[in-house]
Amino acid sequence: MSQQQAEPSQKNATVMHATLLGGTAVIAAAFTYLVYVQTGALLDDGTVVGYALAGVSVVVQLVAWMILRPRVVPRPATMSEVEYWLDPNRFGAAMLLWVVAEGATIIALVGWLLSGNISSMVLAAVGIGLLVMYRPGVLAGR
Repeated sequence: MSQQQAEPSQKNATVMHATLLGGTAVIAAAFTYLVYVQTGALLDDGTVVGYALAGVSVVVQLVAWMILRPRVVPRPATMSEVEYWLDPNRFGAAMLLWVVAEGATIIALVGWLLSGNISSMVLAAVGIGLLVMYRPGVLAGR
């Protein structure tokens, strides 16, 4: 394959990851504004909901970290990064990892918005950290 055909796949991985990370950051900023500036927690007594959603977020983050991350095969030293991202199995495994990590983050953010429970916000920060930690360059061994 020529370099022109290969570049979009590498760029797709970067763009998809940046979109998921950016969208999650925008949601976190909007919820922070709502909780601290506008309304506070949406539920008056939402501690059970906050802890329940925090627990779900922990489980989903563990699934991303312990089950899905090992499925993203490391790039062999003989393979270029462009070739790495052209493989649909690797790209699909990375996408699944990113989407699940984003989902866990959004679950935690919703728990924080509903309850104002700080543990949910900490878990959202951990989820954003997972997305940053598993960026395309790291997964491809850059």
